[in-house]
Amino acid sequence: MRTLHTPRLILEPQTRQHAKEMFHVLSDPAIYRYENTPPPSIGWLQERFERLEERRNPHNDEYRLNWVVRHPEQGLIGFVQASVYEDRHAEIAYVFASHVWGNGYAGEAVTEMIAELAGTYGAHHFLAVLKCANESSLRLLKRSGFETGTGGIPPRMSVDPDETVFHRTLGATRSAGTRLAIAQMPMAPTAHANLATITRYLALAAEHGAKICVFPELSVPGFHRGIREEAKSRAQAEALDRIRAHCRSLRIAALFGTLVPPESHAPFNVHVHIDASGNLAATVAKNGLTPSEQTFLTTGHTRAIGHLGHLRTTSVLCREVLDLALLARQLPPGSVDMIFWPSIISAIPDGADGIDYLPNARQLARTASAWLVQCNWPMSLNEPGARQLGGSVVIAPNGEVTHRLPVNGLGMGLVTLGETGMMWLAQDQ
Repeated sequence: MRTLHTPRLILEPQTRQHAKEMFHVLSDPAIYRYENTPPPSIGWLQERFERLEERRNPHNDEYRLNWVVRHPEQGLIGFVQASVYEDRHAEIAYVFASHVWGNGYAGEAVTEMIAELAGTYGAHHFLAVLKCANESSLRLLKRSGFETGTGGIPPRMSVDPDETVFHRTLGATRSAGTRLAIAQMPMAPTAHANLATITRYLALAAEHGAKICVFPELSVPGFHRGIREEAKSRAQAEALDRIRAHCRSLRIAALFGTLVPPESHAPFNVHVHIDASGNLAATVAKNGLTPSEQTFLTTGHTRAIGHLGHLRTTSVLCREVLDLALLARQLPPGSVDMIFWPSIISAIPDGADGIDYLPNARQLARTASAWLVQCNWPMSLNEPGARQLGGSVVIAPNGEVTHRLPVNGLGMGLVTLGETGMMWLAQDQ
C-alpha cells in the first residue's frame, strides 16, 4: 500500500499508530445512525488495526486495504476501505466524521481509492452495500458513478432486507487493448496542406492496425497568425467531408481539430470525433479560451461526449486541463472511457510558458477514471525556433504515464492501451 493524495486530502495506509486519533473520529455518535457501533476502547482499536496491517486474509486470496483520511488542517476525518478479490472485483466502504459532511471529502477520497484499486490492484468492478435510508451516502455513490444492483457479481458480504447494493464497472477497462495512433504531425499554414498530411497519417495508422488516430488542436487550419483568414474559408467544411470519407474507407476513427463557424458569430475551436463508419460522433468546443483566442473565437459552454464503437470519448483542449474544477463537473467518474487532450504546449515544466500541465492531466485521468491521450504539436509556425514541443503522453486511469512520444519528434506513435511498448514511425516534414 502507498500513501495517496488528492487536491485536499491525504490517504495514509492505516496502521496501529492511527488508532488513538481515529478513536476520537469513530466515537462520533452521528456516524452510527444507520449501522455498526463505536469501538469500545483505544486498545481494542489498536489490536484491530494491527491485524489489518497484514493487508491479506488468511487464505491469501483477498486484499484487505484500509486508508485513514487526513485533512491538512483538521487532522484525521475518516477512513476508506476495500476488499479486493481474485476475480478483480472490490467491495468498498467508508466512514467520515459528521462535522465534515457536505464538503465533498468522502467522494474525493472514494474516487482516489478507486483509481488506486484499478491501477495497482487490477480491480475493475466495485460494490458497496448500505442502508436504503442512508440517502446522503446513496447520493455520494451516484455522484461517483455507481448504479443500483450488483452488475452481475454478487457481493461476498451479507445483504440485509433494509440494505441495497450499488455497483460500478470502470468504463476505462473497456478501453484496454485499444490500439491508438498519435499523430505529431508537421504544421502548415493552410488547411489544404494540413489535410494532405492528415489523410497520409490516417492511411499509415490504418496500415499499422490502429483503430483510432488522434491529431492535435487546430490540426486542419494550423495555429498561426493567418488563422483568422483560414476561419473564413470553406476549407474547414471541405476538410471535414474528406476526413469522414477517409475514415469510412479505411475503417478507422479520427479525432482532429478545426474551426466551426456558427451562424453570425465567430467560429468555435473544436475537436471533432469521427467514427470508423465516417459518422460525426462528437464536436467538442473549447470552453477555456486564451485572451488572444477570445478576440476571434467563440467560447464553448458544454463538454460533448461521443461514442467511438463501444467507447465513450471526449476531448479537453490544450490549457483547459488547468481548470480541474470545471472538468470535475463536466466529467464525473465513469462518464467517459477516454479523454483526448489535443494541445500546443511545452512538453517540459520549465518550457516557454513556465507551466507544468502534467500534474493536472494525471489528476484528471484519476478523477474521471479514464485513459487520457495527449496529442501535442511538435512544432510552431508562430515561433519557428521553439523547442521542447511534442512529447505527447498517454496516462492510465490511475494517473500513471504509460507512454511518451519523442519531444520535438515529427511522426506517429502507435500504442495499445494496457500494454507496454510503443512503435514510433518517424516522418519527414
